[in-house]
Amino acid sequence: MHHRRYTLSRVKRLFARTGFEIVKATHSGVIVSPAFAAVKMWNRFRPPQVKQREEEVVAGYIQYTASSVLLGAAFGVERWFGRWLRWPFGIRCVVVGRRPRE
Repeated sequence: MHHRRYTLSRVKRLFARTGFEIVKATHSGVIVSPAFAAVKMWNRFRPPQVKQREEEVVAGYIQYTASSVLLGAAFGVERWFGRWLRWPFGIRCVVVGRRPRE
């Protein structure tokens, strides 16, 4: 499983370097972030063969969690508050940009 990690500041620099004006830069997954971090810490102590099996299980659950009512509600609350707030942390970076008019 391939993972590419970006910080919000790095994504903003990539946008700026390619000529985009940043409209909004924030995070998502702030509500689930503590649970996500706890699982990541727990997994650091797991044997490699258990980690590999867990990656397979996680890949199988992606569709299941995508349709989760509870996660949908959590992300809905984040989006609603996100109209006024910029989240300082989360599990994903969200950057909206636009090309300047010439």
